[in-house]
Amino acid sequence: MSKKVAIVTGNEMYDSHLEESKFFIESITDWVDVTEEEYNILNAARYTYNYRIVVRPIDTKQVVVETIAEYLEKIKQDEEKKKVEKEKRRLASEAKLVVTREQKLKELARLKKELGEE
Repeated sequence: MSKKVAIVTGNEMYDSHLEESKFFIESITDWVDVTEEEYNILNAARYTYNYRIVVRPIDTKQVVVETIAEYLEKIKQDEEKKKVEKEKRRLASEAKLVVTREQKLKELARLKKELGEE
């Protein structure tokens, strides 16, 4: 059975204060189909050549292949939605203030009439 893999190179740093290691990617290859034998060869040599192997699941429906342009477009659309929602909230707040002001003016007129100040 073949696998789709990419080789990632980078630097690993260990933070002793947080007791965790982080891997900073410098480069990544394109995804390539490899046989089980080729995968084993690559896997055995990963420490010698200082790289990591990333295996992309082939048989799962959850694999989402998106380009950076698609991510940028999605982010742009989400930002636009946020702006629209913010404007809706602002307009609703202003409308509420107008209604409240009108109610207060009506109440003031009623009280003036009641107290005979008109």
